Amino acid sequence: MNRLMTSTVAAFALTASVSVISALGGFFLFDDYPSIVHNQAVTLFDPGSLHSWWLAAFGSPATLRPVSYLSFAIQWWFSPENPAAMRVVNILLHTGAAVFVYLGLREGLRLLRESVETADERLALLGALLWALHPVQTQPVNFIVQRMTLLAGLFAVATFWLYFRGRRTGQRRWYAWAAGAYGLALLSKENAAVVPVVLVAWEWLLGPEEAPAARKRRFLWLLAACAPPVAMAGIYAATSSNHFALGALPNRDFTLWERTLSAPRMYLRYVGLLFWPYPQALDYGLQPSRSFLDPWTTLPAWAAMGAVLAAIWKWRGRWPIAAFAVLAFVLALAPESTFLNLELFYEHRLYLPSVFVLPLVPWGVQALLGRFRMDARGVAAAMGVLLALAAGRTWARNLDWGDEIRLMEKNVVAYPDNHRARENLAMSLRLAKRLEEAEAQAREAIEIAPGSARAYMVLGEILIDEGDSQQSRASLQKALQLDSSLIRAKLALAKSFGTGGDHEQALRYAREAVAENSRHPEAQLYLGIELMELKEFEKAISHFRIAAELDPKSKDAVYNLGLAYAQAGNEQAAIDAWRRADEIAPNQPDVLRNLGIALHRQGDRAQAMLYFQKACIAGDQQSCGIVQRR
Repeated sequence: MNRLMTSTVAAFALTASVSVISALGGFFLFDDYPSIVHNQAVTLFDPGSLHSWWLAAFGSPATLRPVSYLSFAIQWWFSPENPAAMRVVNILLHTGAAVFVYLGLREGLRLLRESVETADERLALLGALLWALHPVQTQPVNFIVQRMTLLAGLFAVATFWLYFRGRRTGQRRWYAWAAGAYGLALLSKENAAVVPVVLVAWEWLLGPEEAPAARKRRFLWLLAACAPPVAMAGIYAATSSNHFALGALPNRDFTLWERTLSAPRMYLRYVGLLFWPYPQALDYGLQPSRSFLDPWTTLPAWAAMGAVLAAIWKWRGRWPIAAFAVLAFVLALAPESTFLNLELFYEHRLYLPSVFVLPLVPWGVQALLGRFRMDARGVAAAMGVLLALAAGRTWARNLDWGDEIRLMEKNVVAYPDNHRARENLAMSLRLAKRLEEAEAQAREAIEIAPGSARAYMVLGEILIDEGDSQQSRASLQKALQLDSSLIRAKLALAKSFGTGGDHEQALRYAREAVAENSRHPEAQLYLGIELMELKEFEKAISHFRIAAELDPKSKDAVYNLGLAYAQAGNEQAAIDAWRRADEIAPNQPDVLRNLGIALHRQGDRAQAMLYFQKACIAGDQQSCGIVQRR
């Protein structure tokens, strides 16, 4: 046993090391920004303030995920704006989850069998390693915001282990710990609601015999554990139409019926990824089923799902473990793959469901090779090859996640007809200043999906950067014709018209953006800029202050607030604003020069000269001239 435990520790340490080395670096992406980077509850976290703890836990976009948001806030406080460090923590959480998968398998074996041999424990270790190293786990590990998925998965598998331990020993303290782990899982991400449902399925198919009264109490307790997620669903239904809706789903191009109709196709695609994880993509661009015959694979997928459910019922007596594994997989995928208003398909949704099938592969390999009379060495060799293949593919996929443009390019190569993949690549290329390539990808996206408002918006932003104001405005206005709620398109139009000197038109679009979302800091900033251009300084000050409150780290908001104060004749307020701007983004030439000018007007020539010197060092030629004349 000592040798087995040593091997276990070494195996999981190696797993974590491989992931860390191949996933070094990192970047924030998509949902990372609203949930982490632009979330003041995270970025302004103060561990000395109880209010700050409460705000980080419950004042973030997903209000019922306090455990996840507190983890982001605490890490941001220790290491702000460090996506690489956040990835390392994600890897450690994933490794911890793999340890609990191993412990859960061992405990389950002990509960189901009178005696467990070392060979079975080795198979449990190999199964946990296969789960940990499987390429589908790369998305939840590398996509920083998916720490929510990792935490929910870690606490969920810990719940299973603790429950099994309590079931075997009969000691209530293990059940208490299991309840605590389940609560943490549920408060990390709502998909952990399946935990008690899966345990009900386990008790039905695999639970050891016990007195009828005790069994009845057990099922009642497990059903009671379903009450918190039901209450959470009620809160979401009451407060947000985006989570539950009938008919046309908000912000989607499909209805609730079409999403539900698509579910079996998505299930089969997930199963395919487990067996053959290539090619992988950030966005698979899968289309919904419009009817049982559109696409034609819909009806066969429903037939396959029916066959699976029938097999579970038929196998429950002869192969109960296999029946449970398949049923648990189906149940664990259900919340995010059936009736909720979510995208149709994402890899990270396999994180918890795969726990129920991948770790059983070594026993399947053993049964298969046993027919050819191969001994334990043959099984170990076969699993070694399988683990090596999984680790190699995971390494390669981690390298894709090491560079944003590479990740997006791989998505386009894998699914060239996916217009969203091309839009994503265009945006990444634009940020890298590769404007010609970005424009080509945006135009390809429009060619594929002429009704995509996002494609026209991305093209318009790229054309602004290229200096083509006429075409950029036409593209952005087309985007708004297709989707009038696009704030980014309105802000881009405001910027385009403002740069061209048409401040009335710029003001119009900036006001529309603020009307769409008054808590959008960039919208408030642009509106303030246009009001200042029209010399409405007091109104501009109001909007700059709102922008600075919404995003306290916005140097542009605070700097422009200083300009507005100066134009309104409030010199001291301007100086205070520019000093704040200098704290947010030190050594910016425009801030330092304006501080020098304002202080000089107030008669503080020594301080003024200090700021002129700093501005000169930062490369401001006007300030250098002032320093030389003095």
